[in-house]
Amino acid sequence: MTKTYDDLREAMELNEVSLGRAGSTLYFAAQVRNEGNRLEQSIGKAKGDFKASKSAKTIEEKFDHMAEGMMELSNVLWFQRRMMGHLTGLSLSAALTSEKSDKKMQQIMKGKGRR
Repeated sequence: MTKTYDDLREAMELNEVSLGRAGSTLYFAAQVRNEGNRLEQSIGKAKGDFKASKSAKTIEEKFDHMAEGMMELSNVLWFQRRMMGHLTGLSLSAALTSEKSDKKMQQIMKGKGRR
């Protein structure tokens, strides 16, 4: 069976769109992982600062450690917000990829994808 130029072009466009969606899914997944790592580091630093405030000798040292811990907690909130944004992008990319795959599978099952 010979394919026309339009059939080949359509197939190439579908492949390019699929690769783009797969790439965006991988990008967002990597960003979620990175933000999660940053979040864990900030939580660890905050815990360390709060623990250090317990053993501080003077009230000024206690307040300094508590302030540093609070700053790290604000970073934690910031990283959580960024991670949620990346998770939204990840789920949208996955949904679009799945939807396109479902449509193509339905076309194949109905015989429209075959020539």
